Amino acid sequence: YEYDSTAQKVKVNFDKMGNALKKLANVILMIEAKGDYNGAKEIIKKYAVVSPSLQTLINKLSDIPVDIKPVFQIEEMLK
Repeated sequence: YEYDSTAQKVKVNFDKMGNALKKLANVILMIEAKGDYNGAKEIIKKYAVVSPSLQTLINKLSDIPVDIKPVFQIEEMLK
């Protein structure tokens, strides 16, 4: 995914997406296969971050009304 700061939008880079997903799936599946608890914690620590561009996108969505707001466990871990 690529963030366009001028438009404040995200687009998919299809040229890079396939290879990136293969690499990420390999990492996640190897952690799962090995039962590597520490590896799982490390990948969460590395990738579960709110970058400035992500925060901008989150802020843009804050006014959207919802009936039910899901709260995911990963959100609680990041607090």
